[in-house]
Amino acid sequence: MTDDVRSRIARLLSDADADVRRQAAEELENDSGLASIAALSAALGDESKGVRDVASRSLLTIGGVRVASGIVEYIADTNIVTRNLASELLVQLGDAAVQALQPYLHDKDRDIRKFAVDILGLIGNPSTVDNIISLLRDGDENVAISAIEALGNIKSRAAIGALKDVFSFTGFSGASVAEAFGKIGDEESAEYLLVLFSRASTMPEADPLVRFALIEALAQCGRPSALTGLYGSLRTAHGKLWQTTMHAIVSICERSGESLQVTSADKEQLLSMVGTAETEVSASAVKALAHLAGDDVTTELLQQFGRSEDLDQLLTETVRTRHNVFVQCTAALEKNSGRGKRQLITLLGELARQYARNLFSAHATDISLSSMNAATDAVMQQWHSADLDTQTVILNALFYLDGDRAIQFLETTTDDLDQWQRVQCIELLGSVSDRRVPTFLQRFLSDEDEMVRSVSANTLESLGFAPEAGR
Repeated sequence: MTDDVRSRIARLLSDADADVRRQAAEELENDSGLASIAALSAALGDESKGVRDVASRSLLTIGGVRVASGIVEYIADTNIVTRNLASELLVQLGDAAVQALQPYLHDKDRDIRKFAVDILGLIGNPSTVDNIISLLRDGDENVAISAIEALGNIKSRAAIGALKDVFSFTGFSGASVAEAFGKIGDEESAEYLLVLFSRASTMPEADPLVRFALIEALAQCGRPSALTGLYGSLRTAHGKLWQTTMHAIVSICERSGESLQVTSADKEQLLSMVGTAETEVSASAVKALAHLAGDDVTTELLQQFGRSEDLDQLLTETVRTRHNVFVQCTAALEKNSGRGKRQLITLLGELARQYARNLFSAHATDISLSSMNAATDAVMQQWHSADLDTQTVILNALFYLDGDRAIQFLETTTDDLDQWQRVQCIELLGSVSDRRVPTFLQRFLSDEDEMVRSVSANTLESLGFAPEAGR
């Protein structure tokens, strides 16, 4: 060990100044000696978050089995912050941490056993399966459940037999085992889940949580053979159970290419499902509602915008071809007082652009002049309360809806703006692809404010238009 390394270790472990300790931790990232690793590992318990963060980065930079061996003892630390940080680092070290963790699976402290099995499950190395299986009948239920969850995360077929042995319709393990089978997801797991689901349907004493878990697992890996039983259970299910079952049906149909069987009798529960369930289940409700007609369905779907990007994309694909969607979208925007405004404005703009492109084709959408005017009015009304991102969307939509009215709107609006607001508006227009924009921007080349003139000239150049030509 060099004197420099010895000095850095001393500063890291004993200096009163956190900045000095942090600097020492950073300087040790290129030294893979055992002493440096031990010092950096000890720094995971430093009172300063900055020191802990830098020590963590240095340990990950060094990496390897020796770092894992240095960190692993801290999963037994009395400080929960240190324990969690050590656990996160071991997960990031991945396979290099497997060997160091194995002895902790049999620690006398149940919390340490649980920490170790949780980490190994997240690492996902199949070589640990046999050791984790030994914990399935651990004296502590939390450790046993963690072992089940870890085997599911590892997704090893070698664990299927052991998981079958600990399954129970009424015990603590049932729901966790079902979830594990869903994650493993092979043919044997899917068949076994179907057998268990069929049995649970005829067992009044079966734990409701186990039934839910079985259906959720079938959503992950179920085959078409499960559809008959799932459709049958819809007839007697209600509330959350009905939603979970429908989600499983939609998931299996989508995965296998089977036709989804949905009727108008399902409409009310599907509408409730899309409005209250988590995003993944809401997406299944949207896919099912796509098979049903009606303005009430369209209205409900439009109200779901703004919950997540993935759901917004699905909703856009689903509603854009529905009957009367343009009018319905305008009405939804007029009534909207919160989430989803930007998505509704975007959709109106896209529908208007699609209408213009297909005006003389067989695929033309029937949008009347009055509905186009109403949509333009509704979009304009959003301007003053919108943030900059939404204003960009508004400008693009307005030029698709009615370019001439968009210019009139901008002329009126910009007359009332101060120089900073005019600059913002000009910059927003730089993202709009419309032939009228450069002509409109030329009016700012003679603005009284030098900054406005400069931004206008730069924006025109970015659009490929020579500012001099408009002077």
